[in-house]
Amino acid sequence: MYCNLIEHLILHALITYETKRQFGFPGFQILAQQVNDWYVKKHVPGKTNWQYQPYQAAYLPSELVEKLNPLLNEGPQFQLDFV
Repeated sequence: MYCNLIEHLILHALITYETKRQFGFPGFQILAQQVNDWYVKKHVPGKTNWQYQPYQAAYLPSELVEKLNPLLNEGPQFQLDFV
């Protein structure tokens, strides 16, 4: 199964939320940090790095990630109104 970084983050958020943090939270934290590093701090992987293609595939504008940052920092204990 393939999913990009953002989809993978959402998957971990849902798993974490549904299991009340029993599963998925460590992965959520790692992926949230990766999203922040890539798209807010602009730590773009070099073109020869294996992560460059995933970076491109999951690209989000930094303005959108900054709006998501409170949720990324808070973690999946927030209310999921869209579920």
